[in-house]
Amino acid sequence: MEPVNRFLRSDYDQIYFAGYNQYFLELINENSKINRNKFDYILLHLDGSEFLNNYILSSHDLEQKRELINTDIQKLFEAIKIYVNNNRSCVIIFTTIAINPYYPSTYLDNDPRFSLSMIKNHINDKIKQFGSDYINIIILDWERIVNQFGFENLYDEKFFYIGRIKYSDNGFSKFHNEINNLKSAFLKNIKKIIVLDLDNTLWGGIIGEDGINGINLSEDGIGKAFRDFQKTLKYITDFGIILAICSKNNLNDVKKCFNNHPMMVLKFSDFVSKRINWNDKVTNIKEISNEINIGLDSFIFIDDSIVERTFVNENIPDVITPEFPDDPVYLNKWFICDVIYKYFPIISLTNEDKNKIKQYKFNKERKILSGELDLKSFINNLKINSKIYVDDDRFVERTSQLTQKTNQFNTTTKRYSIIDIEKFIQSNKSYVFNLEYEDRFNNEGIVCSSILKINGTSAIIDTF
Repeated sequence: MEPVNRFLRSDYDQIYFAGYNQYFLELINENSKINRNKFDYILLHLDGSEFLNNYILSSHDLEQKRELINTDIQKLFEAIKIYVNNNRSCVIIFTTIAINPYYPSTYLDNDPRFSLSMIKNHINDKIKQFGSDYINIIILDWERIVNQFGFENLYDEKFFYIGRIKYSDNGFSKFHNEINNLKSAFLKNIKKIIVLDLDNTLWGGIIGEDGINGINLSEDGIGKAFRDFQKTLKYITDFGIILAICSKNNLNDVKKCFNNHPMMVLKFSDFVSKRINWNDKVTNIKEISNEINIGLDSFIFIDDSIVERTFVNENIPDVITPEFPDDPVYLNKWFICDVIYKYFPIISLTNEDKNKIKQYKFNKERKILSGELDLKSFINNLKINSKIYVDDDRFVERTSQLTQKTNQFNTTTKRYSIIDIEKFIQSNKSYVFNLEYEDRFNNEGIVCSSILKINGTSAIIDTF
C-alpha cells in the first residue's frame, strides 16, 4: 500500500505502513508501532483475493468454508475490538473485500458449492455489520469502488508479482479520495444544500420556449436521463439533503410544469426555497442562504450554463459549482460519482438529518408567523416544550454534528468528533448537555448542546 503515501502525505504529519500481511500482529502485539504510538486514523485493508486464497484452494464444501472464514474473521474482529477499546481517539477505516475476476474459481461461480461471490458477500455483510456496532470504525466499501471504476482501471498485476503492489496509480488515487470523503462524513464536514437550475438541468429544453409538451422528460432516450436524475435527487432528500431552485424563468410556466407534466418526479414542495425570476443568480443564491439560514460554504450549485457557473464561482467562491456534463446521457452517473459521493458522504444518519427538509419548511412558517406578531405573542403562540438531557450517549453523534456548525450560534467554534463527545460524557470532569425543542409546528429534535468542564467548584463553558 506504500505508493498511496504520495497522495496522503500532504494531509498527515506522520504516516506508517505496517509490513505486508502483518495487520493481525500489529493489532494484537502490545509492542507494535500502532500500540506504542498515538495514531488518529488506521486504514485496515484486506486484499480479498489473498484473504480468500486458502479457503478457495481447500477441499471443503461451501458451508465448511464459511465456518472456517467465520472463525478467522471473528478473530480479526476481536483483535480490532480490543484495539479500538484501548485507543478510543483512533478511527479505524476498515475495507470491504473485492476479488480478482480472473481467479479460476470464478468459473464455477454459478454453482453454490463453489461460489466465490457468495463467500465474498458473506464476509462483506459481516464487515459492514461489525462496523455499524462501533462508533470509531468506518467502513470503506472498496468493493463498490471496484464495481464502479472497474478492476482493470484500479489493479496492476505486474506490480503485484514484482513487488506486492496490487494497485495502479488510479487505484491509489481512488483510495485517497474515498479516505478523504469518509473523514469528512465522520467529522460531519459535508455540504447541506443543492441549488438547481431548471432548463437543460432538471429537464431538457427551455420551458418558456418549448412548452410543457416540448421539453425532454420521459421514460425514453434523453428524456429518461433527466428523469433518472430527478429520481436520484428525490431519493437523496430522504437523507436530509436540501434542494432549492435558482432559475431565470417565469414562475407560472415552472409551476405548470411541476403540476401538470406526467413525467415529473420531483414536486414543487420538494424544494425548501425557490428563486424563479430574472434576477442574477448570485443575488438569488445569497437570498436563499439568508432565507433558510445556511452558510454559503454549505452550498452546491448545479447549472448547465458555463456562464452562470463562472459568474457564481467568481462572485461567491464559497459555493461549490461543479462542472456539468457535456452530454446529458451522463448526467445521473456524474451526479452520483462527482457530487454525491464527493460532497455528501454519509456514514450514518441522525433523526435530525432525516427530518431536515421538514425542519426548514417549518422554520419558514415560524418566520412568517414572527412577522405577524410581537415577540411575546409569537413565543406564546409557538407553545414551546423543551427537554434537557445530561450525559446521554444517545445524542453523541448529534452533539458532534452541532459542534461542526459554522453559524453565529456556535459561540466557541470548537470542533469535536463523536469520539471526543463520548470521552466528555464518560469523564467525571465534564458534562454534556443537550436540549430537545418542540413546538406546535414540529419536534425539531436536539437543537442545542453545551459542554461544561469542571475545575474545582467552577464550571467552564467549553462549548455552546
